[in-house]
Amino acid sequence: MKDAPADRWEFSLLVDRASRIVEARGLFEHYFGVRANQLVGQHLISFLDESERLSFLRFMARMLVRGEVEPVIVTLHTSAIGTKRLAMEARNEGGGPYRWLVFAHHDGEIAAFTGLDASEQPFASGNELATLADAHDHAQLPLDLTLFRAQALRENQALPIPTEERKVLDDELGHSLREHAHQRIVARPDIGEYALLHGRGYDGDRMGQTLVDVAQRHQVGAKELGLVRRTCHLPGELPAGELIQDMRRRMRHTPAGSIALPLTGPSSFYWVPTAITGACGLLMLAAWLILRSRN
Repeated sequence: MKDAPADRWEFSLLVDRASRIVEARGLFEHYFGVRANQLVGQHLISFLDESERLSFLRFMARMLVRGEVEPVIVTLHTSAIGTKRLAMEARNEGGGPYRWLVFAHHDGEIAAFTGLDASEQPFASGNELATLADAHDHAQLPLDLTLFRAQALRENQALPIPTEERKVLDDELGHSLREHAHQRIVARPDIGEYALLHGRGYDGDRMGQTLVDVAQRHQVGAKELGLVRRTCHLPGELPAGELIQDMRRRMRHTPAGSIALPLTGPSSFYWVPTAITGACGLLMLAAWLILRSRN
């Protein structure tokens, strides 16, 4: 029987369900190049290869639900060692929301362990994104949650592209938002819907323009795409999972070309169509000119 990583470990990390490191043991300084007080508080997921991060979240979810999961191979990126493939195993120890992850060399003895691969499901589910949001330390790094909806893909509108190309466009729109997303993880609750976590006050117009640029490469204009955007500060009045559902529900009755102001809870949300915003600005300018002419 082959030795498990737990029997021949190099280092181990105590993490919470969002992979925030609480304690470190063993040769972690060799691998991360920092002392324990510099490593604690950082998220292990940020050291993993981008292609493995979503699957790592799923690994953590299985670990917390089942208590035990099969060992896997992970790709670690640090300034101290560059890129290194390691075997990772979870120990059903730590208590509460914490678990020990044990790391060992990846060699022939453990070559049968599977790697983390999210290629079959490259997008997070709404629940997976909600888990990441609820477990995040928002006091340390405030995050917002933004949901985009491409009305054209949701409402079977006539588009100047073949039906089969719509699926390609849907995938590309979701993938394009990764550069803006916290941990580069994007959820796709349904066709034409894209949810992501990002830094507080991040430019929503910039994210929207990314989607428009992708659509234009498929000969679909901004008006045809029919983007709607809603943003909320986290943590909100509802758990993140319920908040995503509330945002999706409200979007079904929202005209394309609308945005939502980033307020603190679902009861505070309201939509400001772009045309109305421009009209209000013109009215304010006209009122100011009238008052000035009277003085």
